[in-house]
Amino acid sequence: MHACITEPTPNVVLLQAIASKNIKLVNCIISDGIDIFQLSGSEHKTALMQAIMSESLPIIDILIRNGEKAGRFYGLNKMTAYHYAVQEEKWAALAHLVRLEGYPAARAGFATPLELAKYKAYWRGVSRCFYSGMVARALATHSKSLPLSTHAKSLGQEARIM
Repeated sequence: MHACITEPTPNVVLLQAIASKNIKLVNCIISDGIDIFQLSGSEHKTALMQAIMSESLPIIDILIRNGEKAGRFYGLNKMTAYHYAVQEEKWAALAHLVRLEGYPAARAGFATPLELAKYKAYWRGVSRCFYSGMVARALATHSKSLPLSTHAKSLGQEARIM
């Protein structure tokens, strides 16, 4: 049994601690040796997925320091944390993950995170990706499938607004 938890489901307690942004409890639970990669709760989330939903950048840092990888495939849909941040429109978390771990080249299903943002017409997400260096790499490898040059003006304008 974990010292910080009196319930039989420590990962659900971890997700709750992350959702409430309780950094002290998150650190305590992780130091007890909990499996931060386990899917838990009714929505089958990992700790990193919950931290992205909460946009708790300090907790994202804690999870990365404890072995989590933003490029790891997880969840029912087998996506990365980058894909999850795009899907949930959590742009601060996406930018933070890119700063911590670099360009997410992983393809989940049919798309990279950049292609997913483009497909969903999340131009704010595309602009975040653009200014973090993802587009440069994507254009180098997928130049025909990503006609982003027509959107360059709107991307630049949105980046100034953010």
